[in-house]
Amino acid sequence: MSEPKFTPGPWNIGTPPPNNEQTIGTKDGMMVAVATTGVNMVGATLANAHLIAAAPDLYSALKMVLDDPYVLDGRPRTYKYVQTALAKARGEG
Repeated sequence: MSEPKFTPGPWNIGTPPPNNEQTIGTKDGMMVAVATTGVNMVGATLANAHLIAAAPDLYSALKMVLDDPYVLDGRPRTYKYVQTALAKARGEG
């Protein structure tokens, strides 16, 4: 399993501009993403921004699940889902 090359977290949601976009970036001001949707979907834009901002934390949580041999004991299908999600996050899937 290779190490992730993404910008380390935490990622935060920026102040919303008037154009229905949400920026996601680091505390140092590095922008990592922009979430945007249609004009009438402001709630979806914010929800997408929250999901994107949580990505480094979700990655870490899934990695901890795989690192603990007892967490998924007897659940090989769930183990495979976690492996697949981590590989996708690393650009391997």
